[in-house]
Amino acid sequence: SSAKNQLISPQEFSSNAEDDWGRNIARLYVLYQKKLQQANAFDFDDLLTQTVWLLEEHQDVLEKYRSRFTHILVDEFQDINASQYELITMLALPQRELFVVGDDDQSIYGFRGARPEIMIEFKDYYPEAELIVLNVNYRSTQSIINVAGRVIENNKTRLDKCAHANNNKDFQPDIRKFRNQVEELKFVVSKIKEYENQGISLSEMAILVRNNSQIQEISSFLKNRKIEAESGKHRSNIYNGMVAKDILSYVRGALKFDGAYFNEDLIYVLNKPQRYISRQVVLSVNMNISAVRRIYSKNNIDSFLFHIEMIRKLPPQAALSYIRKGAGYEEYLRLYAIENNIPMSGLLKQLEQLVQECSKFNTLEQWINSIDSAQNSEGQNFGKKSSGEGGTNNRINIMTMHGSKGLEFKAVFIVDANQGIIPTSKALRERDFEEERRLFYVAMTRAIDYLNVYAVEERLGCPIEVSMFVEEML
Repeated sequence: SSAKNQLISPQEFSSNAEDDWGRNIARLYVLYQKKLQQANAFDFDDLLTQTVWLLEEHQDVLEKYRSRFTHILVDEFQDINASQYELITMLALPQRELFVVGDDDQSIYGFRGARPEIMIEFKDYYPEAELIVLNVNYRSTQSIINVAGRVIENNKTRLDKCAHANNNKDFQPDIRKFRNQVEELKFVVSKIKEYENQGISLSEMAILVRNNSQIQEISSFLKNRKIEAESGKHRSNIYNGMVAKDILSYVRGALKFDGAYFNEDLIYVLNKPQRYISRQVVLSVNMNISAVRRIYSKNNIDSFLFHIEMIRKLPPQAALSYIRKGAGYEEYLRLYAIENNIPMSGLLKQLEQLVQECSKFNTLEQWINSIDSAQNSEGQNFGKKSSGEGGTNNRINIMTMHGSKGLEFKAVFIVDANQGIIPTSKALRERDFEEERRLFYVAMTRAIDYLNVYAVEERLGCPIEVSMFVEEML
């Protein structure tokens, strides 16, 4: 996709491959295009690249469309990629009647090929173009504009600009640091209630996060405090992953265990890790433990049941630690990752999210009941519209920073503003950090009146630094 966005053909990609990785990708690119051709199909990127190549090769077709589209307007120009720009440039000749609108500070789709430098360098290619700066912000207060400006001005690749507020209210942004996420979210709850008392409805508030994986734990925390949330994602949460299903089967199986029979949850994790006990055999004897002992090594069965007895006696965080190390589940994940050629880090991340989530509860029963309650409620509400979509439900919005673009809320909470989260730990190059800074800028400028930016000192029991962007706000 990245190659196509840059108008690089399979042949050109192959000739420029410098190492084994590049040559392997090149072979896949050639094979992929061949499969598309055989299916008489285009992918989304082909709609642009093939059009550009067609117009390059057929001047008569190009002239036909140039005469048809004599004036061209492009919105959201900051998110344009190379193939889109080439197409627009070809069509605009020779009149060069182009009208483009955008904000380079809000270019946040680099992972899709967006190149904000195209907008920044526009005047170099169209020196006759008139630049009109829309410097009145009709949404946010001046205080919000000021702190957002202090952050974004640290980007070197941008057009210099200065915005002024039309909103004459002046509430100072609330910037705080908490010991951990529980303390952070408790304070968020208190602020939500404070805003409600001022007459701001839940649907006029938003909690913005960097990653989808953060949404469920926040939603669950709020739900336990009788605050309904709208995330726009049905059942998209940490409990849907493979690791979560295994862990919950261990926990549910332990809680339901009666000492005489296996249950379905226990059978599900019987060989995670491998214990060489056949599921079919266990089912054939109606899950009777005594009958299974007569077939298999007593040690294998008793070892597994010992783990189950231990799990049911422990509080949630200790139980997960025991499953992970004592019951051998982490070693099972390591082997699973090797056999399936997937990164172990992703599986461990799922485990860590579960540890974070279960630490909010005193007993395993409380944790499982909370999960069941949330999933039942989610099922009942699936398909219902929030108040912002024409319905009557009053729920606070929880969404990613990317998902918030183009929206506005009277009160905005940016939580977990820490290094490794925002900016993401994947940011390595200067251009990566600049895009993360633009994303943070977009999140801040969703706020109309109230902006709250919170960070924590530790996450999953480990120290974590406050985001560099928070430091830039001050």
